[in-house]
Amino acid sequence: MMTRRPEAAPVFKPASPSGKAEPGETVDVVAGDADWPCYASAEAFQDLAKWIILDDKKNVNKTLRDAHSINLTAGLQVKIIDADFGRRKVRILDSGRECWVTIEALAPGSN
Repeated sequence: MMTRRPEAAPVFKPASPSGKAEPGETVDVVAGDADWPCYASAEAFQDLAKWIILDDKKNVNKTLRDAHSINLTAGLQVKIIDADFGRRKVRILDSGRECWVTIEALAPGSN
């Protein structure tokens, strides 16, 4: 009887030493299913997460509208200026605008 040898899992090699998008780094926004919402405040980011978890579409839409969120598109360059668990405050390089976005939207150490 032959036994199959398990395939090796792909190895992720981060581009930055930490493997995370950290303050001071300039990184690219990655492609997602859609543009990434970016919020003017950490509180708006937190409110939205709460409504998403509760699957409350009415309050999700209200928070998006009231928080004056903007969308970050793939390839946009941002500088990380602050970090919190699962989110980063970024400065959009071409406009100077600052907002909070989920860490999944950022390519670590891309520049």
